[in-house]
Order: sequence, then structure tokens, then C-alpha cells
Amino acid sequence: MSNRLPVPWLLYGLIYGKPVEVNSVGMVCSIAILFCMLLFVIMSIACFKWRMNRGLGFTMFLLYFVFVTVSLMFEYEILVCPV
Repeated sequence: MSNRLPVPWLLYGLIYGKPVEVNSVGMVCSIAILFCMLLFVIMSIACFKWRMNRGLGFTMFLLYFVFVTVSLMFEYEILVCPV
């Protein structure tokens, strides 16, 4: 999906001559959390000695679930982004 989303936005910009506005309340915090999650993923892989097993799979799923949950809480203003 991420590689196909810019195409409609590009077409919109070419046709209407203005950029597509993206209004997201917690986007800055979600991006910061995404970078933190990247660090946690690398640390998790290192803790499991660079081998994919059931524990690493569960850890990856848990990290993804936490990221999606917190991002949705920012978007629906359950949590307030301090930035």
C-alpha cells in the first residue's frame, strides 16, 4: 500500500495544481514512536541472537500491536501528543 499511495496524490496534484493536505493530530508523535520501535526491533533481533523463532515472532507482533494501538490513540485524541 505504501508504494501505491503516492500515485493518486501525484495525479491529484497534477490535475488540480495543489498538494494533498494530510491532517493528522498525532503524526509527529507517531513518527517518533516509529523510530523508537525500529530501535526496539533491532534490539529484539539481537537479543534472540539474530535467529527467527517463536519468541522473536511474538515479540515482533507485540511491538507492532503496541505501535498501532498508541498511534490510534493519538489519532482519536485519547492520548495527547505533547508536540
